[in-house]
Amino acid sequence: MNAFGMFSAKPTVEGRRAKLRPFTPVDVEAMGPILADPEMLRLHRIGAYRR
Repeated sequence: MNAFGMFSAKPTVEGRRAKLRPFTPVDVEAMGPILADPEMLRLHRIGAYRR
């Protein structure tokens, strides 16, 4: 499973100040640098799938 697939299988959660929704292909460009950050990979265990 790739990182995009892991993050896209989430519900939409809405509150007064924020809306959290699954990633879409439109988000790929903005999320690329974040998903490439080794610290983020370590904290979210995404990097573990590459080893």
